Amino acid sequence: MKKILVFLVISFTLFASGREKRISEVFPVEPGADIIFETISGMDIEIVGSPNSEVVFDLTLDFDSSDKDYEKRFMEDFEIIELKKSGVHKFKFSKTDEDGGWNFFDLFKLKFSYYENISLRGTITIPENAKFTSDFRYGDIILTGLKNEIILKGKGNELKIFNCLNLKKIENAYGGVDLSDCGGDLRLNTRSDDVKVNFFEGNLTIDADYSDIKVSSVAGDLSIKSRSAEIRVENISGTAKIHSDYSDINLSSIAVLTEVKSRSGTLLIDKGELHKVITSYMEIDLRNIANPEEVDLYIENKSGTIRLDRVTSHIKIVDQYSDLTFLKVKGNLDISSRSGSIIGDEVEGNIISNTQYSSLEFRKLSADKILIKNRSNPVELELNNLPSVIDIDNEYGGAYIKLKVKFGGKIKLYSTYGEIETNLPYKVVEQSSSQNLMEIVEGGKSDVIIKTRSGDIEFYELN
Repeated sequence: MKKILVFLVISFTLFASGREKRISEVFPVEPGADIIFETISGMDIEIVGSPNSEVVFDLTLDFDSSDKDYEKRFMEDFEIIELKKSGVHKFKFSKTDEDGGWNFFDLFKLKFSYYENISLRGTITIPENAKFTSDFRYGDIILTGLKNEIILKGKGNELKIFNCLNLKKIENAYGGVDLSDCGGDLRLNTRSDDVKVNFFEGNLTIDADYSDIKVSSVAGDLSIKSRSAEIRVENISGTAKIHSDYSDINLSSIAVLTEVKSRSGTLLIDKGELHKVITSYMEIDLRNIANPEEVDLYIENKSGTIRLDRVTSHIKIVDQYSDLTFLKVKGNLDISSRSGSIIGDEVEGNIISNTQYSSLEFRKLSADKILIKNRSNPVELELNNLPSVIDIDNEYGGAYIKLKVKFGGKIKLYSTYGEIETNLPYKVVEQSSSQNLMEIVEGGKSDVIIKTRSGDIEFYELN
């Protein structure tokens, strides 16, 4: 029994030994030639741009197979084939047409299964001004120092690309892509892996579902389409558009962000110009947004939170059940919602609000026109100035107004079943068990109408 165990150890050591072959070849090419690499799998290589008009292969091939006869034939027949035609140089790796395998007689050699492992590693140097096209599969590829058009096809690779100035297309499903100090007009397609871009000169389009996407410092336009992703983008000098359902999105310092669309997740946008946010069940946080006077900010959501901090823009919000917060916002607000809390602090701009079951509270509000329609829950306003128009209709909720300046104008306070309180001199037009109506007339141009059905009304001028 001991002899059999020793023999097994020796046999598997021999099987794992494998073979190694060094491949060093030089192929002259004319300046500006097209270089094409046909489908190549399992490579661990670096492709480097050079000022020389030649393609240089400096590779090491490792091949290990349980079929040692096939292993030998594979190594002997493996070679680089060049096909030339009209300025196009196509390279492919040729190997034996035979296949390795396992048969019944291998049992007597203590071989119980078939395997093969191949590794091709090293460096390929190509002219830096050549157009380059490749089809890599399941390899680790580094590409650096190329100036002309680049098209990379394939899948399952780990791609690292540096200092390549004219990227046109990358296809790499189920593989990672890392770009640094590159440029071009690039369409990048992948899925289920990481995408990293740092310093890109030109326009960039990314289509990458189920991926972690990080993009920084793009001197051009950016478009991202994804889903179920983690997205972080910063420092974009052109326009940007992001469509990514079920994602967590963090965007900062984008010159012009034209549109963000998602169904659910979180959204943080900091610094820049923002035009449109369309979501469904999102937590939205917008900070330091500044739009030109002619550009409004449109936000659409169904449920979640919407928080705007130091935003300068006219804003329209179409929502259903979110909680809304406005901090130091400068611009008119047009709000449509069903329920939730609406809180504002130091807002400067007109308020148009059409809600149903929302509570509204604005502190230190500066507005010329305030138009609020609600059904229940309170409306509370603390006003820094005297608006020209205040029109509040809150059917089953109260209306509570505090004015930090002296009032001048006309006021009508109307409540069917609620109480009315004010510290201004007033005239009771009608007061009964079914109706309270007060009128106040002071010198000035302000026109105030506040109406409830069962809610109380308070209108106080603060000393």
